[in-house]
Amino acid sequence: MNRTWRLTDLELFAVWERATTTWLPWPLVCTTRARTRSELDYEMRQAENHVAATYPEFMTEVLETLRSPEISIAVNGYDGRDENKVDSLVRVLAVRRGDTGYVVTQKPGETYWHSGGYTIAECDAVRLADEVVAALPAAPAGREADFLLPAADRAEELDYSFASSVVRDSFSDPVHLRSERFLAAPIEYQGTVDVRQGRSRFGPRGVTRHQLQWRDLEDDGRYVISEESPPVAVPADSKRFVQLINSRVAEVVRVIKDERA
Repeated sequence: MNRTWRLTDLELFAVWERATTTWLPWPLVCTTRARTRSELDYEMRQAENHVAATYPEFMTEVLETLRSPEISIAVNGYDGRDENKVDSLVRVLAVRRGDTGYVVTQKPGETYWHSGGYTIAECDAVRLADEVVAALPAAPAGREADFLLPAADRAEELDYSFASSVVRDSFSDPVHLRSERFLAAPIEYQGTVDVRQGRSRFGPRGVTRHQLQWRDLEDDGRYVISEESPPVAVPADSKRFVQLINSRVAEVVRVIKDERA
């Protein structure tokens, strides 16, 4: 049976800060409520001692994986109409090492910068994508077919006529009109999913990263936006979203294997 741990905001911050001397990893946040440094030091010692006594295994195997994962998936989601709406925030950090994964889900706090605590759930490493997608608000796939969005570099937009031939599109609805309509549509919910290699033998610059964005459009559905240039918006239900994340995870796994060869 997979295990679950429930920590307060200060408990996770205390054990993390003691182990790493850094702030919590993105996208997790913690704002303490102590009024003085001495008060904070006392509360953190108490919090760390409580975790060590209650969850000794968390202080070893779980914390070590959080500190040094082979792969991490960071999810940051928010209301498209008000990104500071506290009860709509989704902050999830999923990590894996070997065959085991852990998913840290942050509960909303009283403000954008506060946390209401964390739930850390154990899972099979191959199910990280399933777990992070399950943490998002439910949404159907968008009704449109795959289509291109404007490239960051205007010169790359010259490739639209070629690229659109390999992406499903309607000849009666030009690419630029569809993308403009998409970008102007009211957003119910949106966010990012960052898939990252834990560390590389080539240092920080060698770390492989991928980012997917998603938008839940009003009266339409969910679209996932790729990191290619120009980007492609893909209608995605939960199953498709999991597949898109797992394809990026597979790329990171390939890089890790190549570095170890």
